[in-house]
Amino acid sequence: MLALLSLGLQYALVAGRAEAAGGIVVATARYFSFFTVLANVLVAGVALSAALRLEGSWSRASVRGLAALCVAVAMIIDDRVLPMSTPAQVWAEVGLHFLVPIAYLTWWLWWAPHGALRLVDALKWLLFPAAFIAITYTRGVLTGEWLYPVLDASTLGAALVARNALAVIAGFFILGATTFGVDHGLGAPRASASK
Repeated sequence: MLALLSLGLQYALVAGRAEAAGGIVVATARYFSFFTVLANVLVAGVALSAALRLEGSWSRASVRGLAALCVAVAMIIDDRVLPMSTPAQVWAEVGLHFLVPIAYLTWWLWWAPHGALRLVDALKWLLFPAAFIAITYTRGVLTGEWLYPVLDASTLGAALVARNALAVIAGFFILGATTFGVDHGLGAPRASASK
């Protein structure tokens, strides 16, 4: 619920500026161009699935783990959609960058089932940042707006951007492998306790 509220508030703020930003379609596309927004959408899907006890893609261990990984990254990166100049903007940004990640990671660590992740999941999760980087780079080339300085080819050049992209993907793999390790560490005591 917290993720949906934060996402909805952030979108309302972006949509409120849509006329100045080129219209609602452009504003919506820009809104979904930020990693933190996508990470929170992922969390909202997992949380809704867990709250309603739905079976399916959103309830799979690999999707729960990817959501944990992505919101942890969202706490680290600074990709603010709007300047934090009003109370509503402060709430939306704090919600998306801190409150939702802390709430989700707490749930994932303490209450989500553990022990089902495989190391190959950490490799599969690399598709998420790879696709995000490719789309972000393409968007920057097409629009001239570089949302992330590490991918700004107009300033850094293609070679440095490629190195930065590889570094991001390597960091994502390290964090993904750590997520796998935490999942197995938490799953082992619970499994032995249930015997």
